[in-house]
Amino acid sequence: MSALILPGVGQIYRGSRLKGGLMVLSVTILLMAAFIVGAMAMQDALRGTVASGVVDAAKIAGRLRAWIPAAYWLGGGLFCIWIYGVADAFLAGDKRELEAGRPLSREKTDDGGM
Repeated sequence: MSALILPGVGQIYRGSRLKGGLMVLSVTILLMAAFIVGAMAMQDALRGTVASGVVDAAKIAGRLRAWIPAAYWLGGGLFCIWIYGVADAFLAGDKRELEAGRPLSREKTDDGGM
């Protein structure tokens, strides 16, 4: 569930602080880069498109189209980090349960002695 909030929080919660910290840092950097790229794209798109009070939507769309590859790269990077975080948290949980000698089953069992 913590991956929905911020990838890496689950790793920190489970005790992998270095791995989780690096994931949180990388996601934060990518989100800041996405914000900056978005602001630059809007600035570029709006520069020179309003002539004498008339907004040319086709010109704005054409200028925004140039920024699509950057958005794909940033979104792809965030998605890859998110997938890695979810898979790592899931697999690390199973590994720790095996090391602790607990079964992999997620079911609650009550052996209750007779």
